[in-house]
Amino acid sequence: MNLRTKLHKVLFTTAALVFGGALVAAPATAVGRPASEAAIAPATLPTAMASSSPFVAALAPDGSGVYDWTGGQSWTPIGGPAATLYAGYRVLLATAPGTGNVLYYSSGAWTQIGGAGAQFAIDGQRHVYALTPDKNAVMEWTGVGQSWIQIGGPASFIVGGTAGLIAAAPDTGNVMLFTGNGWTQIGGPGAQFAEDDQGNIYGLTPDKSAVMEWNGNQSWTPIGGPADSIVAGPAGLLATAPGTGNVMLFTGNGWTQIGGPGAQFAEDSNGDIYGLTPDKSAVMEWTGVGQSWTQIGGPASFIAAP
Repeated sequence: MNLRTKLHKVLFTTAALVFGGALVAAPATAVGRPASEAAIAPATLPTAMASSSPFVAALAPDGSGVYDWTGGQSWTPIGGPAATLYAGYRVLLATAPGTGNVLYYSSGAWTQIGGAGAQFAIDGQRHVYALTPDKNAVMEWTGVGQSWIQIGGPASFIVGGTAGLIAAAPDTGNVMLFTGNGWTQIGGPGAQFAEDDQGNIYGLTPDKSAVMEWNGNQSWTPIGGPADSIVAGPAGLLATAPGTGNVMLFTGNGWTQIGGPGAQFAEDSNGDIYGLTPDKSAVMEWTGVGQSWTQIGGPASFIAAP
């Protein structure tokens, strides 16, 4: 495992702003809701996980089971098999192998809420969204049974968070924000986007040469240099450095290395940070001090921290 490493010199520098593009209305071929459709307020959602305790779920290496961390190095099986997991804001989703059907975990049980999708996302209000398998429509779950309503057209990907739902238009790559009352373009294309629990939106430039923070409208400010990937949550913004894979934490006052490379990183709703070692042989939790990590589990193919 290589999550605990000596400090390597990783310099995050400002870079030229490359987000942009002329402000345009969302065309029919981009994400956008038909004008005839009103904003949908989902019905009462199923009970989410309690917010008072840490929670991280892991998918077995062969996908045969989903496990809930109960402290120390103890894990409890809560379901499976599963193809992948989606998590956020105390909500955990899983997709079924073969069918791709999406299931919602609540009160110790799994309930199917829909069929297959290319991607799923959860926002800060615990609303669940999906991209249809062909990516031709963005859908929102109503909170009732397997009922979904279309809120947008084609998109290449979606990202949920406190600020709302982000989607990228497939033709231009322009990034759009949905807050329940329609879509607004907030920038040009990017390699990846992430949202923290304070409503801040971050992006990686298309060439991954800079980490950017959204200032409103279509204005973005560079806050860091090159990165391979970004993850955001209550703890702050995480970025992995090119070349070394070292993980850096940005909390608004600069960048701090908190560990070496990992196959995946995740933040739960309490601000706890978890990592999967590069070879996926162990699940780790950051102690919150320096580059110190504690092993909390063995091999996993994927981790999700609601």
